[in-house]
Amino acid sequence: MLRRTVLILLMAGLALPLIAKEPEPVDDSAQRRAAAAKLLDLFSMDETYDQAMKQTMNMAVGMVENQDLPEPEKASARKAVEASIAISMEKFSWKHMKGIFIDIYSSVLALDELEGLIAFYESPIGQKFLKKRPQLNLATMEKMQQLMEEMMPDLQKAVDEAIQVEAVIELYGE
Repeated sequence: MLRRTVLILLMAGLALPLIAKEPEPVDDSAQRRAAAAKLLDLFSMDETYDQAMKQTMNMAVGMVENQDLPEPEKASARKAVEASIAISMEKFSWKHMKGIFIDIYSSVLALDELEGLIAFYESPIGQKFLKKRPQLNLATMEKMQQLMEEMMPDLQKAVDEAIQVEAVIELYGE
């Protein structure tokens, strides 16, 4: 009886690793990429992303316009900002960024997480939230612009001080 019990325990011990073996991971990357693309479509990222980029660029132009600079310098700064905006709008357009966002979402979020988010955003409350996102984005941008305007004198002072330090270093050396 004892021998039989030991034999059963021994066989169970040998079989345990076979039973407890982790299943091979399933490659669900294609499903995650498709779910990530669907989620981004639900977000209307093509519209909201490009719109946010335009607002950010407009803020940059507005910052130049609010600078207390002589008109020739302001015009030069405006031209430089507009040139960089043109390049940025092309390189960071949704057309170029969509694949990057899909890569990010599908690599960070698991398939069940993506599916859960999709289910939420397809739900009535999720749809209401998505409809109010433009209002939320606009209110956020307005607050950010207000903060930037309040911060501008401090930024200008820091830039002026840095320029003065550089001028002294150029004049007298380090």
